[in-house]
Amino acid sequence: MQVIRYRTHYEVKDYIIGSNMKFERYLSKWVMYRKRGGFSGAGYYEPVGFVYDDKNRILRFPAGVNYWTVEKFLMEKVIFDTDHDPFDNIPIRSFGEPKDDIQRMMIRFLLGEEEYADNKNHSMLCCNAQTGQGKTFASIVMMAYYKCKTAIIVHTKELALSWITELTKYTDIDEKRILVLDADAMVKIMDGKIDPDNYYVFIALHQSINSFVKRYEETTWEVVTDLFLKLRVGLKVIDETNMMFHNIILLDTHTNIFKNIYLTATMKRSDEEENKVFQRCFYSVPKFDPVKLGKNVGKKHIRMIAIEYNSHPSIGEKMMCKRRGMFDVKKYADYLVNADGMFFEILNDVVYKFAVKNEFRTLILCAKISSCDTIADWLKEVYPDKKIGVFNSSISKDEKERVKKECDIIVSIIKSLGVGVNLPGLRAVINTEAFRFDGLGDQSSGRLRKWTEDTESWYIEMVNIGFENIRSQYHQRMKLYQTLFKSISIIKL
Repeated sequence: MQVIRYRTHYEVKDYIIGSNMKFERYLSKWVMYRKRGGFSGAGYYEPVGFVYDDKNRILRFPAGVNYWTVEKFLMEKVIFDTDHDPFDNIPIRSFGEPKDDIQRMMIRFLLGEEEYADNKNHSMLCCNAQTGQGKTFASIVMMAYYKCKTAIIVHTKELALSWITELTKYTDIDEKRILVLDADAMVKIMDGKIDPDNYYVFIALHQSINSFVKRYEETTWEVVTDLFLKLRVGLKVIDETNMMFHNIILLDTHTNIFKNIYLTATMKRSDEEENKVFQRCFYSVPKFDPVKLGKNVGKKHIRMIAIEYNSHPSIGEKMMCKRRGMFDVKKYADYLVNADGMFFEILNDVVYKFAVKNEFRTLILCAKISSCDTIADWLKEVYPDKKIGVFNSSISKDEKERVKKECDIIVSIIKSLGVGVNLPGLRAVINTEAFRFDGLGDQSSGRLRKWTEDTESWYIEMVNIGFENIRSQYHQRMKLYQTLFKSISIIKL
């Protein structure tokens, strides 16, 4: 058996799956079987942090796993292979200056300069900073510094469009040199119908890469290896690293790219068991974190308001909000717009105060597309003079652009607008969704950029404490919020 560490992954040659269960479980999450009314206690280990090539007997897992741990588990010395896939250089210049000390430090971190000189030798670097602190700009500076072809991996079309906007704004790259890689384009590159030499930057969605793999009968990720060899990129940027974790594992274990950047505002997963593996997979990756550097003052331009109310749901209504005995966010979303007698009354008060009286551009977040439509229709009746828009996967690209540019009040789901999308002039976010993961609150409030030094914004959560799960989750989130916002006001109704 031989253990080799490449740029973004380890390979264990001649490995027989199941021969080292302790190590396999180290990179797996424990999944309990569900039964009516809760969990049974029994369960199984689901592989999360590794992939296995049964044909060639190769175990692959991320290079961020501590190599001492690898040697301890596998009882083999790790061989370090610093070679990388060939890449092409490109003519590129970046424009603009860092906006503050945090962004200057972030750029030095990525370029391996001054106090971060050791980073020159690292193939993987992570920027864990809040929305608006300049992760995209710093990545573009790194791209211009190394002057190499770049692949940018995102999880939404909106993020892809945002990257195109930033690239054309901060570099001299012609937009014609940027290729958005959908599955069809990837197949055409493989078939020689698109020449990748004509492009400098490739932007792909995780979902598009999955669709591309499924086009081939063997449905293995070796075809992704072949694709990236044709792209000849020297830099890979993964935006919103906390999303699509398994795809990141697959991509990193099937490519060997010179430099790799991982961007996120929340360096953790919402699933507790999966987060354990996530942290292990990025353990050795140098991370730029302004909070740990003592350089982050939190979201001190944002004031939070928590509205606690009790709709006094009946036992039957509580049961309707469960699935297989567990609280279900989607079912609760249906309850909100159909049966919660207080919901629209409270929402109306909040919308009137911020969107109407103060004329703040406002984003309302909910859990379901159908809820977006219901809330938007209600808003149009109550406030006919306001421009109301819905933003989710059910609307066209042109309509999304119109909503982003024109609408005073936007209704969306967290997956569509909760992360990674910039809404100019946004001053208030009203979050109606029930959620446990404190990172979602951090990400959702992250839509509220710091527009000027004196401009304040508001993040509002509507919390129905009549549901035990919602009340418990809310109290857990508040531990983070206490350190995050400029102030917190709790309104009890």
